[in-house]
Amino acid sequence: MEGIRRTLQIVVFLAILLVTSLAAKGEESPTRYNREPGWKEYLRADRWARAMKYTGDPDSLARALTEPFDNIFLKYKTIYSWIAFNIAYDVPAYLGKSPRYNDPITVLDSQKTVCAGYAKLMCFLCKSVGLECEYVTGWAKNSVDEHLESIDEYPDHAWNAIYINEEWRYCDITWGAGSVLNNEKFIPGFTSAYFNMSAEKAFLQHFPQ
Repeated sequence: MEGIRRTLQIVVFLAILLVTSLAAKGEESPTRYNREPGWKEYLRADRWARAMKYTGDPDSLARALTEPFDNIFLKYKTIYSWIAFNIAYDVPAYLGKSPRYNDPITVLDSQKTVCAGYAKLMCFLCKSVGLECEYVTGWAKNSVDEHLESIDEYPDHAWNAIYINEEWRYCDITWGAGSVLNNEKFIPGFTSAYFNMSAEKAFLQHFPQ
């Protein structure tokens, strides 16, 4: 009897160790929804975004972009990438030679805007599918050494804060869409460099208001 009792004690002890180990592993390991994707998954999201067409219904667009993905990073990424692929920077509006239209519906219809329109459209599409996104205004830094005292009185740039895994991250779709040549012509040039930036990285190039 003593031997059987001892064996049962060992089995129970090992079972407790196994359950505790699995529980700890589950706490430490991110779920499929909130883990950081690999580069191949990001590329798949980019290809999906590039192929998607806007048919006049912004809510349908947001759902079509995000529903195929069960990962929060990829949901945000498809929206970021679609905007960067499809919306051109409106240089005449920036120079004051034509009106600036920044509301999301007009931006979608015209397929062009300035920084405020990029950032407002990002918030609009994110919030329509339940993703947290904030519109941020401030100043674009010309260099990482630029000090706050040297900038203009009024904000000259806008970007976004997105909420992922209980942390605010940052993205700048204006810079992700391309660049302006000689202050005259927009040159499309998609990059993911300004998606999912940490505060430390974002504030090397941005002064938030």
